[in-house]
Amino acid sequence: MTACYSRAHRGLMAGLSVLLVAGLVGILVGEAAAQSSESHIAVIAVDGAIDAVAADYLSRALDVAAERGAALAIVLLDTPGGLLDSTRQMVEDIFGSTVPVA
Repeated sequence: MTACYSRAHRGLMAGLSVLLVAGLVGILVGEAAAQSSESHIAVIAVDGAIDAVAADYLSRALDVAAERGAALAIVLLDTPGGLLDSTRQMVEDIFGSTVPVA
């Protein structure tokens, strides 16, 4: 009886090993497919006072990020502040962007 149990045990372990390897291969293939999609993150730096030029720059940069298929746009602001109308335009462009913005 002991010999039958050990064969059954070995068969079970072999089957589980095959399933484990198949699962790992599936995960690796999925990761490779995800990496080959060429998605990227756009980083947009706005330096200086917020004015019409900065607002236009951000608007164009968000458009380019969308055209290039960015998965995310990160806006880095280093500004002392600026014009209220330009700030409002920038906020509207961020909320209206087809690319998620952080």
